[in-house]
Amino acid sequence: MGHKRHTRGYRQMAADNARNAYVFERAIEMTRRGTTGYIDLYKRGCFVCETKQGVEREEAGAALSDKLRERRRAQRKGHGIRGTAGFDQVLIKARNQAEGYARKLPTDEGRPPFLIVADVGHCFELYAEFTRSGGIFSSSNSEWRSANGNLLPTRTLASLWGTAA
Repeated sequence: MGHKRHTRGYRQMAADNARNAYVFERAIEMTRRGTTGYIDLYKRGCFVCETKQGVEREEAGAALSDKLRERRRAQRKGHGIRGTAGFDQVLIKARNQAEGYARKLPTDEGRPPFLIVADVGHCFELYAEFTRSGGIFSSSNSEWRSANGNLLPTRTLASLWGTAA
């Protein structure tokens, strides 16, 4: 998730990547010397997935016990509050991050046709570039768009398959 300094040598990382066609935290050598980026979820020839975690806005005036209020305060806040301009920017940055990772994949692996940006457990955005040449990923399939643009809520998928989200 993001850029990290790698402690293993590049040759070891490359050897792992040659075997890891479907993997969490797929390492990508970045242009800055000594840094490595990590694709959250990768399947060679299929997709690059970057994940974020949004949180719901707290209800104003909700009557909470002191204990529950303290527990919520201690909980991790994720990457932002869903439905805010700030969280929209988080998702845009995640898309750019995923696209950057796709472009940095070794040419012998080819570019994946899909980018997925997921707000874990809530929704995802799907982008496609079927020439697999490193062109521009777009989300032109209007059947999959929600009222929020490119976001496809997981509950929508669940209703399509007749399962609970």
